[in-house]
Amino acid sequence: MEAAFDHAGSRDNLLGAEAGAAARRAASVEARVGADAAPVFLARCGDDGLVPVTNSLTFYAAMHARGRPAELAVFNEGGHGFGVRYPPSMPAAWPHLLHRFGTKQGVFRG
Repeated sequence: MEAAFDHAGSRDNLLGAEAGAAARRAASVEARVGADAAPVFLARCGDDGLVPVTNSLTFYAAMHARGRPAELAVFNEGGHGFGVRYPPSMPAAWPHLLHRFGTKQGVFRG
C-alpha cells in the first residue's frame, strides 16, 4: 500500500482515495510480518503491467528478514493474472512449485 510501488486502484478500493500515510502503512503486509507469520508462496511475472513486481519482492524480503518461510517465483513473461487464464500461459509451472513448497511446509499432504 506504500505509494512507491502500490497499485492505486486496489489501494483506493480497500482504503479509500483519501487514505493517509498512517492508514497505508498499517495496511501494508510487508510491515505486518510477525514472528508467527504463516508460510507464503508468491508467484509473479516481471511484465505485470498492473501491479508492480516490487510488491512481492518487498513482501518476500520482509518474510526473509523475520526468518519466516517464503518462496518467490518470478517469471519473465505472463502478465497480470496468469494463474487464472485458459489456456495456461508461459508460467504454467506455478501450481507445481506451490504444491512442492506447501508440502515441504506441512500445508499440503504429499
